Amino acid sequence: TTVHLAGLTVAAGDFVMSGSSQALTTSSGGAVTFNGPVGIAAGTANTFTVGAAGDAGAIKLYGAVEVGASGNAATTSLYGATTVHLGRFTVSTTGITLTAGDFDASGATGNFQTSSGNVNLNGDVLVANTKKFEVGTAGNGGGSPPAINLPRNVVVG
Repeated sequence: TTVHLAGLTVAAGDFVMSGSSQALTTSSGGAVTFNGPVGIAAGTANTFTVGAAGDAGAIKLYGAVEVGASGNAATTSLYGATTVHLGRFTVSTTGITLTAGDFDASGATGNFQTSSGNVNLNGDVLVANTKKFEVGTAGNGGGSPPAINLPRNVVVG
């Protein structure tokens, strides 16, 4: 049965479409507002899609955003640039792996600091003409400077 209404208001109770396999669509392009939690039933066929590829507006989410659950860590893919405007981007486990492209922090004015683990440089390293490469800390309260091992030829000049 199809019911055509100029407007529909549910003043109390639930609006249930459990017997329908059809889409719920607004033909006027007007806004749809949900004033409570919204859930999408579990299942691989149940996806949440906004617009179409190359033809969608921005998605604005206010408040904390959580993707996935600790017991169900699925891969998240981002196609396009990603910017963190405020705060920090923090990885709490397993690290970050860059599989293509460059790591470019040249626009940042802050320091690049590593953890206490090893740093492996598997390519050429260039230090700008006006900068220096230091090992250890000047005036570190005595003690021996760290060892420097150069197992290959060293060219100076």
